[in-house]
Amino acid sequence: MIKNFSVVIVTFHSEKIIEETIKNFLDQEIIIVDCSNNKELQELFAVKYPTIKYILSETNLGYGAGNNLGIRSATNNNILILNPDALMNNESKNQLLNYINEIKYYGILCPNMSNEEGREFSKKINYEPATVDWELGKHFLVGGCALLLNKEVLKNDIYFDETIWMYKEDTDLLKRVYDKNIPIYFLPKCSINHLGSKSHNIKFNEELNISRQFHWPYGNVYFYKKHFGFFKAFNMWGFKMIKGFFKTIFYLFIFNKKYKKYQARFLGTLSAFLGIKPWYRPKIKK
Repeated sequence: MIKNFSVVIVTFHSEKIIEETIKNFLDQEIIIVDCSNNKELQELFAVKYPTIKYILSETNLGYGAGNNLGIRSATNNNILILNPDALMNNESKNQLLNYINEIKYYGILCPNMSNEEGREFSKKINYEPATVDWELGKHFLVGGCALLLNKEVLKNDIYFDETIWMYKEDTDLLKRVYDKNIPIYFLPKCSINHLGSKSHNIKFNEELNISRQFHWPYGNVYFYKKHFGFFKAFNMWGFKMIKGFFKTIFYLFIFNKKYKKYQARFLGTLSAFLGIKPWYRPKIKK
């Protein structure tokens, strides 16, 4: 009987929430990849949680690359990818272990988002491999905030595409696994409470919102180009890119700082269409 899995958490100025996130997993292997180079928190954890693997990154790796680093450090076959602001209670953790033992062959197990739509969807396909499509994430049925990956089955497909710095890397992983006919299951008795945008210190909200405006369109355009071709991506995001350009000019003209948001949105979309690596990083100083 399998009793253990590894938990990989990529953090970025997550000192306000991280202890709440890990409290129900202290009997499991926990790997924290800290992309904010928080030496003080690392030192605190070394004393308070000596069994936790705390990997300090001097640069902000992004969600995909950070998780890949954690995955490579994991010793268990089953690896739970968890956001710092994704909370799982003990009952759901135990149900997750039950599913690991009861479902004999799977690539990814997906705890449901703790909303009615997610729970109902999960119940309908209980113990049946799910039919997954690229629109899945927008319905809040599953997200990269909590995915349990089976290393033995996925092999090299366990890793995220590091070209995506943040956003849509989870959908890309699900699509690649699904296209190879590797079973993906949704778990009706295992829920995750994703607090949403609570994984970082709130004093960084404004700058991280600008970053989000760049990386969300970038990840989407990259995803659609990769899996469905340039014209599909342009059909979905070309008009938004043009609109972002004109809104940037408009708000610049009236000296409104909203231009920063639309400029980031335009540049993120344009960079993805041109095949330029996602270059924007949050400008944060402690």
